[in-house]
Amino acid sequence: MQMKVKGRLAGLALIGFAFVTTNALPDATALASLGNPQARASTQASQTYKTAQSTLPLFLQSVLDADGKPVTDASIRISHTGPDGKEHAKWVSLLTFQHGVFVGKASEEGELTAFTAQQVLDWTFPNAQGKYFGNFTARKSLTNIPANHAVTVSAQLTSQALPADWRSL
Repeated sequence: MQMKVKGRLAGLALIGFAFVTTNALPDATALASLGNPQARASTQASQTYKTAQSTLPLFLQSVLDADGKPVTDASIRISHTGPDGKEHAKWVSLLTFQHGVFVGKASEEGELTAFTAQQVLDWTFPNAQGKYFGNFTARKSLTNIPANHAVTVSAQLTSQALPADWRSL
């Protein structure tokens, strides 16, 4: 029981880290127009979103039962329009997937959120040892954060972003 609590706390910390680091990325359009080299960071973030999108079907096969309910702790990072009219990202705990619509519980607000596959930016779920697959945005940011923090985050992640049996598909 205590190991499960530790795993969940570690997972929440990792989700929080991924949320903060990704939302701290500058706006790609503004940077590109200024010729700022940080625009590459947004391009890399875009690539992580494409990776999450392309592996989403495998993720769903691994974490959902036949009724569309999760069989493990699974979280998805989505893009949504905030009250300010701007695009934001947030992590939601996956609760169900039916008829092409996901429903999750937002990590920050605790509110139920419906979303589609097109809104998915990232995903994560734990292996049997409590380390996390996915988390593409956190993995990309490891080289851009202080080394001691990167070590802490890396310790929460699996060595490979995808389970071994996925890579052969």
